[in-house]
Order: sequence, then C-alpha cells, then structure tokens
Amino acid sequence: MKKNWILATAVASVLAACGGGSSSGGGSSAASSVNGGASKGIIIGGVVNAYAIDDSGQVDKSQTLAEPTTTADDGSYSLTLNSNYSGGALWVEITTAEGTVMRCDLAVCQRDGNGAPTVSFGEDYPLASDFSLSAVLPEASGSVSASITPLTSTAAALALSKVASGARPADAAAAANAQVASRFGLASNDLTAQPIIDITSAAAVNGASKEQLDYNLKAAAAVAAALGDGETVEQALGQFVEQYKNAGVADYESTADDDAASIEEILQQAQVLLDKVKALDGVDNAAVEEADTELEAETAEARNSGSDQPSQGEVPDDVGSEGLRASKQFVAQLRDLASAGLMEDDSGARAFGEQLEMAGEVLSADAETVVEGLARALNAISYAYEAYAEAAEEGEPAPTSYSHGDGILVTIAETAAGVQYSVEESVLVGETSVAVDVVAADEVASEFTETQTLDGDTETTESAGSISGSFTLNGSAASSTVRLAIAEDSGFSATLHGESTFENTEVESDSGYSDDEVSHEELTVNDLEISLGMTLSQLTGDNPVSFEGLMTIDIEDFSSASDETYHDSYDRDEGYDFSIDQTTTSSLGGFEWLLSGRAFDQDGSELSASIALQADNFSMTCTDQRSSSSTSPYQAEGECELDETEESYGAANVTVSFGLEIAGLADKIAVTASGTRSGLREAELDLELRYGGKSLTLAHVADLSEEAAEGGSVTVSNHNDVVMTLNEDADGELSGVIEQDGVQYAVIDEDAGAPMVTYSDGEFETL
Repeated sequence: MKKNWILATAVASVLAACGGGSSSGGGSSAASSVNGGASKGIIIGGVVNAYAIDDSGQVDKSQTLAEPTTTADDGSYSLTLNSNYSGGALWVEITTAEGTVMRCDLAVCQRDGNGAPTVSFGEDYPLASDFSLSAVLPEASGSVSASITPLTSTAAALALSKVASGARPADAAAAANAQVASRFGLASNDLTAQPIIDITSAAAVNGASKEQLDYNLKAAAAVAAALGDGETVEQALGQFVEQYKNAGVADYESTADDDAASIEEILQQAQVLLDKVKALDGVDNAAVEEADTELEAETAEARNSGSDQPSQGEVPDDVGSEGLRASKQFVAQLRDLASAGLMEDDSGARAFGEQLEMAGEVLSADAETVVEGLARALNAISYAYEAYAEAAEEGEPAPTSYSHGDGILVTIAETAAGVQYSVEESVLVGETSVAVDVVAADEVASEFTETQTLDGDTETTESAGSISGSFTLNGSAASSTVRLAIAEDSGFSATLHGESTFENTEVESDSGYSDDEVSHEELTVNDLEISLGMTLSQLTGDNPVSFEGLMTIDIEDFSSASDETYHDSYDRDEGYDFSIDQTTTSSLGGFEWLLSGRAFDQDGSELSASIALQADNFSMTCTDQRSSSSTSPYQAEGECELDETEESYGAANVTVSFGLEIAGLADKIAVTASGTRSGLREAELDLELRYGGKSLTLAHVADLSEEAAEGGSVTVSNHNDVVMTLNEDADGELSGVIEQDGVQYAVIDEDAGAPMVTYSDGEFETL
C-alpha cells in the first residue's frame, strides 16, 4: 500500500471511479433523559410526551413514559423517562395547548379570505388544537437527542406502517429514519440528532453549519411544497406525511397537474426560504451561500437525472450500527468502494472515463466553431439594436436591416410584442461555414443623452445612457458535423447604465501634429438574468453524441470604471511619440451560474451532471500601458490583480453533482463535490457519496499559501456518524483515529510500513 493513503484510498479510489445488521442495544430500566428541540418552525409552548409503540404499529398512549413538559421560547425541551420505560422504540410527540404558537418558517403561513398574507416569515402563527409533530427513536439509553421536525414526523409515520407489517418497532424506527435521511440527501441517517435552527433568526443562522442549514431548510420546505391554495400549514404537514408513508416522493413531477410534492419542488422551496434567510438583518455566515450553491445543483440534478416514480428512500444494510461494530463496518465500506473503483476488468473507473470521453465529444473543436458562428450572429444583432435605438433617439426612420462589419445581415422588423432581429445566412468561421438561423426579440426601454462643447483646441463629449428590458432568443447554428439549437424560452434581461466623458485635444502645425485624449467611462449592470436552453448534437460518426441542458446566469450587480490617456504626436525634427495608459477597476456581486444537463449517445450511454457556482465581493484592477517612439521600440505591459486583503476577500462556492454507476456496486452513486473559499488562501473541499441508503463524506481544508506546511488532514464520515480523522506529517507518515459520537474505537498508524487499523478489542487489519 502506498503512502499518502488519504488521497490514494479515501479520495483516489472514489475519484478514480468518478474520472451488517441492526443493533437494538437492549432495554434499560434506569432513568434516561430525552432532550432536543421542536421545529415547524420553532414551536413555543408545545406539550411534549413520550410513549411506547406496540407490536401492531400503534402508539400506546395508555401510559406515558415521562412526565409531560413544554417547549421553551427557542423550541427546546427536556424529558426524563420514568420507570414505565423498559427499553425499545420510543415515540416522542408534541401537541398543542392554549397559547401554543409556531414561529413561521415559510414565506407565508396564513392568508385571509382574499389571499393576502396575515402571518409571514418570522411571525408567530397560532397552531390548531389538532396539530402534532413526532419523532421515533429505536431506543433511549443515557443522553438521547430527539429533535422533532416534519421530516422526523414523516419517518415516525413510516415506522408505524413498518411495524404494522410485521417489523420490530426498534428496527422499524432505525430503518424509517435512515430512509427519509437518504431520500433528502442528508449525510447522517440519524434524523433525530440533527440540531434545530431557527432560520428566522439571524443570530441562530450565523451559528449554523451548512449541514444544519440544509436539514432545517429541507424540513420546512417539505411542508411549503405540499401547501396548496386555501390550505393551512397543519393540513399541508398532514398531507406530506401521508403521501410519504403511502408512496414516498418522486424526484420531479411528470405531469403539470400532479398535486404530490416532489424533491425538485421541495428543493425549490428551500431556495425560496434561503432567500428569506439572506434578507434577515445581520446575517453574516458563509455557510448560507454554501448551502445555496448545493441546493442549486441538487435541484438541477433532481430534474435532469431523477425519476418521476415516487420512492421512500433506501435502507443501508448496516442501519443503526453502533460502536465497535459500526467502526469495522465503516472500514469495510471504504474497502468496498476502493475495490469497486480499482477493478481491472469493466471497472467503474473505466466506465466513467468512457462517459467523460463521451461528454467531451460534444465539446470538440467543431462544436466551438458552431458556437463562435452563433456568437458572431448575436454580436451583429447587438449592433443592429444600437442602430435601431440611435435612429429612434434622433427621430430618424427605423431601419429594416443592418449589415455588420463581418458581412452578417440582420433583418429588423417591428411587431406587436416588440422589435425582432433575425439572422438567416451562412457565417464563415475560419474555413468552416456555419448555417445560422436565429431570432431575437426585445422589450426594451432605453434613454441616451449626449452633449459636446468646444474650448479652443479641446472638444469635450459627455454621454449617458440607460437600457432596461429583456430579450427572448431562439434558433440554431450548424456546421456539417455539429448542430446547436437554442430553446424557444431562452432569453435574458438586465438594467444597464453607462456614462462617459471624452476630451480630445488636436493641434496641427507646420512641423507635425499632436493628438491627446483623456477619457473616463463607467458601466453598471443590475439584475442580469440569463436562461439558455440548448441541445448540442453531433451529426456524423458511428455513434453520435448529444448534450441537452440549461445554463442560467444571475448577477445582482456589476460595475466597471475605466480611465485612459492617449497620446499620439509627430514632429519632423523629433520624430513620433505614441502612448496609451489605461486603468480599469471592476467589481462583481451576487453572481450565480448554473449548468445542468445530460450527455448521451445512440448506444444508450448517458451522463447527467450539474455545476453551480456562486461568487460575491470580487474586485479587480487591471492596468495596460503601451508606448513607442522614434527613439524607443514598442513596449507593452499589463496586469490584473484582485483587490483583496486577509480581512476582505472574494467569496466563492462551487458544487458539482452527478450520478455514477460503478461495476462492482449494485447501487448508483450520487456524487456531490463542493468547494468553498474560506479565506484569502484557504479553501474547504468536500466530497459526498450517497448510494443504497449509505453515505460517505470526505472533508478537507486546503492551505493554499506558499508557506503552507507539508502534510495535512482529512476527515471521512458515514451515514452511521462514524468519523475517521487522518493526519499526514511532513514525512508522509499517517496517523489517525476512528470514532463514533466522540468515543474512539480504533487508531491508525504506519508503523508496520502500511496503514494499519487497530481496534479497541485488539483486532487489527490493513487498509
């Protein structure tokens, strides 16, 4: 086994592929404590009870297993189990009393008869008398966390149906919690251990991790997705729980009239709620943007590579495993993944490599040529728009066509919906002819002003202009080998404002001339939204490949300021002198980019993927100096630098999500890779794999500074909350531990020349 096992096994075996039983633990007659929180959103003054589940799948409310308590102002509670509890599955339930309220964690929780909101995000909502929220635990022993949310209520209902079908209550509880966790893409199977976060409180949000935000947002969004017109929050909760218990949820709806909530709708609602969170005064947590980026990618994946058939989630074969047993199963899980990824024959690595090669086919040089041909046509349309707007500004007749410098003819037509610009001709790109047939229509309001003054030899021109509106776009571009089609619902919208000042001083004399110019230009772009549906297809070959998907770009604000001085002179005695000095400062805020789709060939191979990127607070300064004269050769230099400090730097998050089938594994793997810029020279990197109800998450903090020490560390955790921490020193030696719930069950070292795991019972094995 090579050194650097961190990469070779924990990462490389996975990325190479990418480019047993239940433990009920027995009963306890000693007093145990149950504590946690209740959220649909935060429930204040709710009554908390604990009950047993009988073998028929009914909650036995004939006796309580703890003295009832009430939830505090932050939704927390604490129960102490009494002597009636003798072990086994535990049902924890919250009901209402007089004055019980819920802090609304939906965009709107209540409307009046006219549909106007009466209780909105962050406001208190009085709960109905029949409201209840529940969670089910396989057992309670010692200190047990039992957060209660719509997702735990869903798992609790599913567990009862399993018991009614013959399952043991403890096994049913563990399985149901794991199924719901896997269906919602959560890294941990223990739903009841997830911390409750008041997403309506800036202080609570600022203290939350990305994983905690993800869980709480999805829990609230499940109800939001089920909430129909005229329905109450309580009714929506009940409908979602019933839907999931009976059938589960599909990734997306196959028909527009499908009333069932889908994963896609839930994720969309989670993004709506996250926008509410962002708008809270005082929110300052990078995890908010990280969660947003992942939700973007997950939503696209649900639509692109998901199924319209409902599912209740998958149960891992080691569900509920604890302690030493869970630690050994964790190591076996790593080995299984490594073996599957490194198989020689028909390997998952080879299969995925072929899929990537297939995707690369549609990004060939031929495809680039076609895209350039389309871009030239759109550039010609932009000039045609300027010509049309200038004619309108000067009161001249509207042009019916415009011939661009590239020889591209744009036809201009006024319609009831706006002005239509079309190109239908061949565009020559190099030696390749690209047939372009594209139509753009605008609904744009524009305003321009310009003044000119003359003072001696200096002419000053001041201009300003604003454009606000939208363009729709559709059409195609094709060569003899590749065709690119733009969907009819594509287009973009934005508000642009520009200002410029231009001073030109020209002096002529008997011996020569001088031309000096000073200019200042400013451009701002606000609320830019681009949505481009596309299909890129090969037209030749034995097994042509196609890509179909969607690209969206959103920019809240972009600004640019440029200052330039220009000098050009000639004197027959002194010769010529030329120079340009330009400085441009640009800033970007609220940038979001998403590309999602699938590449497929005629033989049935397919690869679906989504890439989401967010960036904010980026500022850059670029300088450009050029000069030459009769006495010195031409010189040019320029550079661009980010305007950043240790305290103020650009934030960026990127998430890549795709599905992967590997020979040697029965289940398809859902892969999510995330990167977050967490410092000026620091990044957090995460890789999460989900398959068959199991999950594996690798987390690493990368020090990108030049003075970074050799070595590093990585943590690897799974669905049973087993955590392996590996450290590599400057000599490449590895050491580490394996833990669950803070208790150590194994150590890792390389004293024997290969990574060795030694368990707390004395057993050992190599990795």
